[in-house]
Amino acid sequence: MFSNVQNSNSTSLVLERINVVDVRNGSVLEEQTVVIAGGSIRSIQPSHTVSGLKGQRIDADGKYLIPGFNDMHAHVLSSEDPERSLSLMLAHGVTGFRQMSASESLLQQRLRNGRYLSKNQAPDLLAMSGPIVTRLTVRTKQQALQEVERQEALGADFIKVVDSSPESLVALLKAAKARSIPVAGHLPESVNETLAANIGMKSIEHLGPRSSVVMGCSNLEEALREKIANNPHSGPPELPAWLASLIKPLTDRMFRKIVVNPYIVSTPTDFDIMNRILTSFDEQKCVQFAQQLALQDTWQVPTLVRIRTMSYGGDADYRSSPDLRFVSSETLASWNSVADEFTSELSSEQRATLEQFFELQAIITAILAEQGVKMLAGSDVGGGWLVPGISLHEEFDLLDAAGVQPLRVLKMATADAAAFLELGDELGLVEVGKRANLVLLDRNPLQRVSNLHGVHAVIRAGNYYDRDELQRLKVSAQYR
Repeated sequence: MFSNVQNSNSTSLVLERINVVDVRNGSVLEEQTVVIAGGSIRSIQPSHTVSGLKGQRIDADGKYLIPGFNDMHAHVLSSEDPERSLSLMLAHGVTGFRQMSASESLLQQRLRNGRYLSKNQAPDLLAMSGPIVTRLTVRTKQQALQEVERQEALGADFIKVVDSSPESLVALLKAAKARSIPVAGHLPESVNETLAANIGMKSIEHLGPRSSVVMGCSNLEEALREKIANNPHSGPPELPAWLASLIKPLTDRMFRKIVVNPYIVSTPTDFDIMNRILTSFDEQKCVQFAQQLALQDTWQVPTLVRIRTMSYGGDADYRSSPDLRFVSSETLASWNSVADEFTSELSSEQRATLEQFFELQAIITAILAEQGVKMLAGSDVGGGWLVPGISLHEEFDLLDAAGVQPLRVLKMATADAAAFLELGDELGLVEVGKRANLVLLDRNPLQRVSNLHGVHAVIRAGNYYDRDELQRLKVSAQYR
C-alpha cells in the first residue's frame, strides 16, 4: 500500500528552508535545514549555514514542521479493518496512538513479536491496555489483585477500567499501584477526583464520563455525590453459566449499541443529575476545582468530539457527512440504527439536556486548560460517528471552539502526550535525537488551530509521505 513513499531509512532525508515549531514555548526557528536518517532527527541548522548535503532533498519552502499528532484515546485495533483505519490516521498526520482496549490475543501477539506489527506503515502503537475491566470482572479485592497480575503477565501497558463500583475501583487502583501498572478510564460519579488521584489513577477519560468530573463545578456537588452513593448502580447480576450463555446474543447486541452511543441507556436519574448540575454550575468554584486538579498527577482526556457525537446522536449533519465514505456499510447501518433509537427513545427535553450538558463540558474543558490541568487530545475513535484520523482533527476544532489556545491544543497532541507516556526523550518535540515522526503544515499552527488541518506532508519513522501520497492513502481507505 505504501510503495510510492519517497524515502527509506537507508537514505538521508533533508528538509530545506523549513520553519521549526518548538511546542514547549511557541517559538519558531525560521529557515532551517533538518536532516533525518535512520528514523531519527540527526541535525537542525540554519539553512544559510548548510550546503552539499546528500540524500532525498525536500524544499519545504517556508512550511512549518511540528511533531506528529498522537491520538491518546483510540480503539482502532479493535475496529473491523484496523489496517485501513491506521493508514487513514497516518494520512491525517497521526503518527502515534494509545490503544484503550485490547484482547488477550493482541497482547500475546505483541509479546511474541516484541511490538505490534502492522502489515503496512502505520502510526506508532505507543501504549495498549489489556481487556477492559468492569464491575462484572472485578468485584472484590482478591479479584482486583488477580486481574492486575493477569494483565501484567499479558504485557499490558496499563489497565483500562469502565463502569466500576467505587469499592472495586479503589481495590484495583491499590493493586495496580503495588505492581507499578497505571490505571486509566472512567470514574464512578460518587468518587471524588482527588481520591482517585491520590490512590494513583493515571488518566480520567471523557471528563468522567458524564458528570463525574463536571460535578466538581457544581455548588450542589456534595449533595449530588451523596445521592448517587446512597443509590448505587449495582450493575447486572451474576447469572448462572447456562442462562448467561442463553442470553449472550441479546447482551452482545446491547453492548454494541452502547459502544456506539452510551446515552441511549441513560436513566431518569441521570438526566435529573445533569439538569441539577446545569442549574448549579458555579464558575468560581470551577476555577478553584481546576486549580486543585492542576496540582495532581492525574491527566484529563476530554474527548469532546466523542461527547458531542453522543449528545447530538441523531444529528442530520452526522448522517450526511462526506467522511462516511471511510465507513463500511455494516458500521454505518449500526450507527444509523442507534441514531434512530436515540431520536425516538429520548424525549426532546432529554436531548436538549444532553446538548446543554455538552456545552457546559466544553466550557469546563477551557477552564481546566486555563488553570493548567494536565490534558491530552483523544478522539475515542471506535464510537459512533467517529472516523479515524478525521475525528482527532474534529477534537482540535472543538477544543478551539471551547477557548483552548492554539499552542495548548498542539501540546496536548504532541509534547504532553510524550510526557504522559514517559517518552519525552524520544517523542513530542522537533529536536535532534528524537524519532522522526513529524508533520509539515502549510501555515503556522500557533496562529490558529485550523492551521493544524493543513497537512502538507507526514514523516513517519523517517519515511516521507507527500501530499499526493497522503491523498492516495485517503482514496485507498474509502469504502465507496
